[in-house]
Amino acid sequence: LLALRWSGAAAGRALRFGLPLLPHALAAIAMVQADRFLIGQQLGLDEAGIYAVAMQLALPVVIVADSLNRAFTPWLYRELSEGDRDIALAVSALGVAGAIVGTALLVGIAFACVPIILGDRFAEAAGLLIWLGPAVAAQAAYYIFVNFIFYSERNGLIPVVTGSAALAYVGFGYLAVQHYGAFGLATVYSLVSLVQTVAIFWVARTVFPMPWFSRAAYSRGFRFIGARLWS
Repeated sequence: LLALRWSGAAAGRALRFGLPLLPHALAAIAMVQADRFLIGQQLGLDEAGIYAVAMQLALPVVIVADSLNRAFTPWLYRELSEGDRDIALAVSALGVAGAIVGTALLVGIAFACVPIILGDRFAEAAGLLIWLGPAVAAQAAYYIFVNFIFYSERNGLIPVVTGSAALAYVGFGYLAVQHYGAFGLATVYSLVSLVQTVAIFWVARTVFPMPWFSRAAYSRGFRFIGARLWS
């Protein structure tokens, strides 16, 4: 049932799409793993453990955002292929708003519950989570914006952004830990994540123009959503 035949054009297209994601994946790993080294080497394993707990507390938002995005992406690409950009824009905006609200709820719940569940020793993790919150919201929004770059098949621009973000995080994070401890690193992580998401948004807006700042486009999109929900 399988007919194997070589297509140089298809192989080239696959390589152009996939190869740029390798350095992007390495940069993402560096962003996630660097904190253990930066804090563990300078502040000790106890502080590294508390920071790791704070990162784990922030993880549910990222997991939920990634899962929802995997379901959202096929729908988004279908809408874009059919020319329904307004509704795609409106749903994307709802996703960004949901990321912000979800992160705020998680931080509030964790701040109240961590000292009770984990004890006073890990109470500092709840405080760190407040500074990690913007990073978590930015990562969730990143998933939405990067979809438009994937759709345009201009993936070569992604590792430029994520690689620069990883280098900035390691460099500024090292200095921040020296002067401000774990809270300094959490602040740098949030700042770098926010800048990275803004840069990805700018790239997405460049390679696949969307009316992100058009009130009329959002109005049409939300009307389409309402019509589909009630149909």
